[in-house]
Amino acid sequence: MTNQQATRTWQRWLERFTDPDSELGCLLLPAGILTFLGLTLLPLVAIIAFLALQAAANTPATPPPAPALTILETTVTPAAALPAMTAPTALPPTATTPPADLPAYAPEAVAAGERAYTSLCTACHGPDARGLPNLGKDLIDSEFVRSQSDRELQQFIIMGRPIWDPANTTGVDMPPRGGNPALSNEDILNIIAYLRVISGQGVFAEGAGDTGAAQIILTATATPTVTLAPPTVAPPTVTAASAPESEGVPAGSYDPAAIAAGERAYTSLCTACHGPDARGLPNLGKDLVNSEFVRSLSDRELQQFIITGRPIWDAANTTGVDMPPRGGNPALSNEDILNIIAYLRSLQPAP
Repeated sequence: MTNQQATRTWQRWLERFTDPDSELGCLLLPAGILTFLGLTLLPLVAIIAFLALQAAANTPATPPPAPALTILETTVTPAAALPAMTAPTALPPTATTPPADLPAYAPEAVAAGERAYTSLCTACHGPDARGLPNLGKDLIDSEFVRSQSDRELQQFIIMGRPIWDPANTTGVDMPPRGGNPALSNEDILNIIAYLRVISGQGVFAEGAGDTGAAQIILTATATPTVTLAPPTVAPPTVTAASAPESEGVPAGSYDPAAIAAGERAYTSLCTACHGPDARGLPNLGKDLVNSEFVRSLSDRELQQFIITGRPIWDAANTTGVDMPPRGGNPALSNEDILNIIAYLRSLQPAP
């Protein structure tokens, strides 16, 4: 077939499709029109529907109508006819009210107990009664102290607790009456009163005069605490500073008044460890009367030794017990120490 013949054949077929009077034109022409309309109108309808939905979503909702209000008629009572209002009763403050079940102690007894404790008990139990390592136990948070009545605790202090007692867990003797035979039963009760107050186990008696020795502070949530005034230490009446510095000083070289002041200081502070006669106590302090160490030191050297103390970790400590600085009493002055040395020198036998 030539090109001309093919071209004429296509022309005849195209005329048949486009001629509405032909059998093919009657079928294909409406189908083409419908297809054209479908492809054109469907996207347009979809766009219109999408825009309608967007407009509906952006339209604020109409709030529901408010309910109708019904006004009720009320009768107002004049103020004069109302009952009188009473002011609320103020509750008593609890922050400064001590618990009713705590024992009360006279401030004078607490002050006397503070003085006795400071002069006698601090060497082992510390100036704040919280104990010292390798010596006395804490007396503030002690379950044993809390479990004892005052009379039971008094009897315990009178008897002491030797090292061989199975209940002794410190390995250190607690001598009877704290090592001071002159400590009276009343003194012991005063010490107990002092310990009860500073540990929150007791309060001051109401209406008692204030001695200024302690001020109690109560809070609503905490146990009572006590702010203590500095311990009162009687100033020595004489000084031993004029005593000779060399060892082996005859006892007569010291002022008798200095020796007497030293005896008082020794009795109140040193007897707990070194005994009332300064000859030592088992498992505690050493003999100071027949001590070669004491004899070998001058008064100034011995004074410095007492000021510094000798801790348990010191290689020269052969007792296994701490000797606290200033005998455990920070209030002990240098002059007091020289008076104690004068007293000890008077006890030593003549060379």
